[in-house]
Amino acid sequence: MSIIQEHKLIHIHSAKTAGSSIAKYFNSERGHHSITQYKLSLENFNDYRSFIVVRDPVDRFISAWNMALSDPGKIYIKKKYPEISFEPNKALELGLAQNLRTEPKVAWFWPQSELLKITYKPPAPVENQHYIFVPNYVLFFDSLLDDFEKFCYLESINFDKSKFPHIRPSHRKLKNR
Repeated sequence: MSIIQEHKLIHIHSAKTAGSSIAKYFNSERGHHSITQYKLSLENFNDYRSFIVVRDPVDRFISAWNMALSDPGKIYIKKKYPEISFEPNKALELGLAQNLRTEPKVAWFWPQSELLKITYKPPAPVENQHYIFVPNYVLFFDSLLDDFEKFCYLESINFDKSKFPHIRPSHRKLKNR
């Protein structure tokens, strides 16, 4: 889980939003966990502050698509969903996006809002209810360096720009295979 104990922070890591860079900066683990998972695993959840980096959904989709096609470690995706190798519009027509949105191993295609959804189970016979958790900070991928610097300032974290790598910069062009 993306918990930064030293600063009592929870990084709600939405895939394809600089999570590797943030984990490296804080020397922390990374992972794609919903806020519900944090609430269940942290005894003193309310003592933590939280942040998420959000990214334009189209840019995020393109980045995820390109990674699924080019990263040798993601071959299982191509085997399970061979249509990812089709031209993107054709693959989407075949329902690939819906399949990937619910695939437990493919966090890169999950909607960012899913990570913030909390399910409340009231006493029967009322159905489950959902609400969206609002993190303390929302940083934007397009202005990440500036937003991260402000975030560090507000949290009294010493910010060193030279230690904040952008490990995997994105390119807005879809690859075809």
